[in-house]
Amino acid sequence: METTQVKKEEIIMKAEKKGRLALIDPAPDPTEDGLISWKQNVRGYFGAVCDDLVMEYHAPELRGEILDALERGCEVLINRQPVMDVPHEEAIRHLKEVFAELH
Repeated sequence: METTQVKKEEIIMKAEKKGRLALIDPAPDPTEDGLISWKQNVRGYFGAVCDDLVMEYHAPELRGEILDALERGCEVLINRQPVMDVPHEEAIRHLKEVFAELH
């Protein structure tokens, strides 16, 4: 089923909002085990959120764009954190690695 442009914009906006409001720890633990655990949690959380949006809107053709929007939203969430155990840039780099795997 083809997704209309208006519906597509609605889905992408919703995905970005879900990224900004994600129920994850925005800061990875700086230890090796902590980072592995953080990446697993982020991968599982955003993989499920993406799958839910794809199913809710019957829009499998938008999976990549939904993931991009979730990532953008989560970057905002990370950048809003005043103090983290790792620099914001490092957290975003790890986030991008996770989303690259999800794509």
